Amino acid sequence: MLSPRWLPALFCIFVVCDGLKNLKVTRNIDLKSPVTRIELEITVDDGKADYEFLLNPSEYSRLSWLSATVGLESLLFSLKPKGSQKELKVEKSSKPLTHVIHLENKPGQYEFVVLAVLTGQLDPKPKELLQGDNQYVKYTGDVYFYSHYSTEEQVTNILLPVGELLHHTSTPDPVTKSGNKLTYGPYKEKPALSHVNQLTRHIEISHWGNVAVEETLEIINAGAKLRGSFSRYDFDLGKGRKSAVASFKTALPAAAKHIYYRDEIGNISTSTVSELLDAVEVRLQPRFPLFGGWKTQYTLGYNVPAHEFLYRSVFIILHVSVSFLYLQIKEVISLDSRYRDLIQECVQLAERLISGKINKQQYQTSTNDITSKKADLRSRMDALIENL
Repeated sequence: MLSPRWLPALFCIFVVCDGLKNLKVTRNIDLKSPVTRIELEITVDDGKADYEFLLNPSEYSRLSWLSATVGLESLLFSLKPKGSQKELKVEKSSKPLTHVIHLENKPGQYEFVVLAVLTGQLDPKPKELLQGDNQYVKYTGDVYFYSHYSTEEQVTNILLPVGELLHHTSTPDPVTKSGNKLTYGPYKEKPALSHVNQLTRHIEISHWGNVAVEETLEIINAGAKLRGSFSRYDFDLGKGRKSAVASFKTALPAAAKHIYYRDEIGNISTSTVSELLDAVEVRLQPRFPLFGGWKTQYTLGYNVPAHEFLYRSVFIILHVSVSFLYLQIKEVISLDSRYRDLIQECVQLAERLISGKINKQQYQTSTNDITSKKADLRSRMDALIENL
């Protein structure tokens, strides 16, 4: 029997609200068997209030067991006694995806361990295989601790079974791999408070087998404003780097080509392109670091072959499926994984489609302030076609 091979993939979701504060969270995720075991060692700033434990929708629907205990510590995928032990009462909350853990009503810092057991969390890839093919599975979870409360420090350890690791999420830094263990973090500080003031994405589908994507962004550092003058010399020595945004990292489709990065002055040469297993990674460095209150505007563009993002439905109607960008005409899951960690104030999406050939369906969004309108976008190629 072939040993299973593993392909973890994580995405980031972070929810913050008032109340308690997670001072430190250590998550240990055991993927050695089809049953996913998650041990969380949580330290909060106050043990007097009840703790609302939140799971993401995928984990909540697959939850088989949930318990909370005082007097245990999680030592990398094994629970060890730590003083007197006491089982804490856990019950479902009226809030969605939430369980209430009743703490011991003790003031001050309070530490407890949560054990969650999930089934069906590993997705076989591919769904079907021949007798001699290798079996891979994919795990999808959260890089950051999914919680109602803000978290000061967190680290996630993932224990992998024996097998081949094809791919894993490599951001946000630091991410380390040691033997069969992946470690995300520790994450002690929030990143600079970058906001996307405006994002315009233009997708143009060519008659000659090409899809051109161009994005124009205005990004501002919404953190504390810089007081006093800026010294490039001090910055190069490391002073002020923690509060400034020095670069952006983005992932483009693996077939992306003719990549360009420019602003109003012209091409910006301080960018690097690296080819990964399933993506092209671009690190963008603006002309100057972004301190609090500073902003920059730039344009990023690239081309991809149309045959990878156009497909036919059963009605022989062409559809656009820019799946890598999480942009699908039939269903929009999210605007883009690249800017998911940034607040987006204003987003415009413009599609220049082949006239009379594309069935544009209504977008599905989680907000009601989305409007759609047609614009007459014409190019020199349109004029040439009309004159043929």
